[in-house]
Amino acid sequence: LVVAELVLSCLVDQPPFFSEDSQPLNPCPEAEASFPSKAMFWWASGLLWRGYKKLLGPKDLWSLGRENSSEELVSQLEREWRRSCNGLPGHKGHSSVGAPETEAFLQPERSQRGPLLRAIWRVFRSTFLLGTLSLVISDAFRFAVPKLLSLFLEFMGDRNSSAWTGWLLAVLMFAAACLQTLFEQQHMYRAKVLQMRLRTAITGLVYRKVLVLSSGSRKSSAAGDVVNLVSVDIQRLAESIIYLNGLWLLFLWIFVCFVYLWQLLGPSALTAVAVFLSLLPLNFFITKKRGFHQEEQMRQKASRARLTSSMLRTVRTIKSHGWEHAFLERLLHIRGQELSALKTSTLLFSVSLVSFQVSTFLVALVVFAVHTLVAEDNAMDAEKAFVTLTVLSILNKAQAFLPFSVHCIVQARVSFDRLAAFLCLEEVDPNGMIASNSRRSSKDRISVHNGTFAWSQESP
Repeated sequence: LVVAELVLSCLVDQPPFFSEDSQPLNPCPEAEASFPSKAMFWWASGLLWRGYKKLLGPKDLWSLGRENSSEELVSQLEREWRRSCNGLPGHKGHSSVGAPETEAFLQPERSQRGPLLRAIWRVFRSTFLLGTLSLVISDAFRFAVPKLLSLFLEFMGDRNSSAWTGWLLAVLMFAAACLQTLFEQQHMYRAKVLQMRLRTAITGLVYRKVLVLSSGSRKSSAAGDVVNLVSVDIQRLAESIIYLNGLWLLFLWIFVCFVYLWQLLGPSALTAVAVFLSLLPLNFFITKKRGFHQEEQMRQKASRARLTSSMLRTVRTIKSHGWEHAFLERLLHIRGQELSALKTSTLLFSVSLVSFQVSTFLVALVVFAVHTLVAEDNAMDAEKAFVTLTVLSILNKAQAFLPFSVHCIVQARVSFDRLAAFLCLEEVDPNGMIASNSRRSSKDRISVHNGTFAWSQESP
């Protein structure tokens, strides 16, 4: 019965001839692909082969599905965002026109991160959890490879073992490596799709927020700030999707690697822990310095954007007074500081890559040397050597990837706070204008009694 279900899942149902929903002209074949085609990404081979033969044009690209359209994504996120904000006590998304006199002037500080985080989780949790499950299964096959390699090397050392055992272990090693790659690519694909959807939804939400900002909010948020939110903060938030699972999964990697090394080398595995702990602060230091220079680059970029916007607005005054060279020198000075920060950040990234390449050789050298000197029989056979190298390669990936994950998540948190603060700004009251069908009326159009006027709630 299970085999029959597997065979039926490999078949594709034909689409109906008459459908109530309008079908796109060039639909994406992923929706109608079979299970093996989705697992192996065969549905994309037609486009890749067509691009190999000729240059692709707009007609060759597939139509965008409704689940990936900006209209659907922005509407879903805005609906969840409004629902999360309405559930908060004292929420002031709209400017309160008729606020009572007894209302507290200073409201208690509340976290602005919570409503946006809940809204994003409700909209995209299914895609994220499915990608996380694929990554966990991929890591299970990743750690199955060293164990199978150990059993295979034991088989080669035992002459009394049957031949079918070796064939079985070889096939299992190949299958485990293939399944690891398969599930890992499924995780990357879902993460990239989630990045695209999240970037589209939050960008649309920011642009819709710009259209309804009150006059006081417009004074506090300049055009350059909105540009930085869209071009920098949203991009960082989308890139952090890949690194979210690294906050907990990499520690599991490290624990399993240490268990493997202890079983293979005994107390000599503690030297791997010592070298690992000595290299980890270096990577954290490089990541921290690189993050500092990236922040400096973003500050200079924001300053350059504000100066450029100001120059374009007052270009007549600048030309009439002959201030072109002064403003040009100031702009080039800011650009030079930006390029200097970018250069330093790139050099630190190159140093981190070099340390990652050197750490694999360094950890293996120290572990093998200590085990050879400390072990009673000085035994270092092929099983211990090859399996230890395999485990150390996984460990070095973890210790190199962990600082990047922490740094990316910290940057994403800062960007997330900036986005949440912007989305929580005061909006224009939609009930401030009442439309009337009658154009002629004896009553006054505007009537104000005991009114108090201000540009914003913070104004005196």
